[in-house]
Amino acid sequence: GQALRAADGVVCVSEAMAQYARRYHRVSPDRVFVVPNGGIPAPTLPEPGPGDRFRVVWAGEARWPWQAIDLVIDASQMLREAVPHAEVVVYTRTEPGRFEGCPAIVHHNPIPHTEMAAALARADAALCLYRPFPASPVGLYNSPLKLFDYMAAGLPVVGSRLGQIADVLQHGTSGLLVGDDPTEVATQLIALARDPALRQR
Repeated sequence: GQALRAADGVVCVSEAMAQYARRYHRVSPDRVFVVPNGGIPAPTLPEPGPGDRFRVVWAGEARWPWQAIDLVIDASQMLREAVPHAEVVVYTRTEPGRFEGCPAIVHHNPIPHTEMAAALARADAALCLYRPFPASPVGLYNSPLKLFDYMAAGLPVVGSRLGQIADVLQHGTSGLLVGDDPTEVATQLIALARDPALRQR
């Protein structure tokens, strides 16, 4: 708190973090700036995958409820029922058997960030899902790096209508925004799977 109050400017990755600085550390509002994270654009956009597969990617931590891995699992199962050739590739550390009984999910351990561009080039869409973070009165929503990696790779993103995700993604234009409902997530993924022109747009 002392460092925040002494700073000439405080740059936060989300509005919720800015509220935290202003409200709990009494940083003057004119010294607090919100700048979402960024990503390194891919040198080339991904080529459309073969028509007999639809691959979605999700990367991140799966340790806490606000990281919404159960939302990913439930939506993946619904997606596979509607689109049998679909798969959701998950890059995360998790306990053994976490994805047992969910054939739509292909699990990999995390990979170095330097290898993520190559992994994203093999995907057709991406998930950026979160839940509200109840432990903090201001939410502390991050500005997730993966959102910008996905966008920089030219992938259509299905993202949660939360925090800076909802500021960065314009529904139907630069992404598809969803609530905390696996049916809603699956519906958007199914639409992307069935409409290559929508994915390309």
